[in-house]
Amino acid sequence: MTRYLTNKIESHTDDICLTKKFHLDDAEVVFLTYGCSTRSAMSAMEQLRREGVKAGLLQLQTVWPLPEKEIRQVLASAKTVVVPELNLGQIAGEIRKFNDYGCSVIQANRVDGILITPKQIIDAWKEGR
Repeated sequence: MTRYLTNKIESHTDDICLTKKFHLDDAEVVFLTYGCSTRSAMSAMEQLRREGVKAGLLQLQTVWPLPEKEIRQVLASAKTVVVPELNLGQIAGEIRKFNDYGCSVIQANRVDGILITPKQIIDAWKEGR
C-alpha cells in the first residue's frame, strides 16, 4: 500500500507541487527556500536587488515531492543558487542531485534554533562565490 501511494504521488508531481517565484526572469543569484527561512531570504533578495545584484527567489511550498521542473529551470538559468535552511542542508543535497547545469549551489545553514537572518544568507552567498 505504501509503494502504491508513493507511486501515485510521484506520478502526479506537476499537479501537487506548489511554488512561488519572485524576480526569476533576470536572476543570476537565486535563493531557493522553504518554510520560515523564506522571509529572511526575501529580505536578502530585496537588499541585493537594491544594490544592483540580479537576485531572485523560488519558494518551495511543497517539499515532497520536490518540484523538480521548477528547480531545474532555476539551476539552468542562474549562476548561483543559495539554499538557506534551519538544518544541516538536507534540501540543498536534494537540489544538488538535479544540478546538471554547472550552477553553484551554496548552503546557508543555521542549527541553533534561531531564525537565519538576511545578513547571514547574504554572507553565505558572498563567501561561496
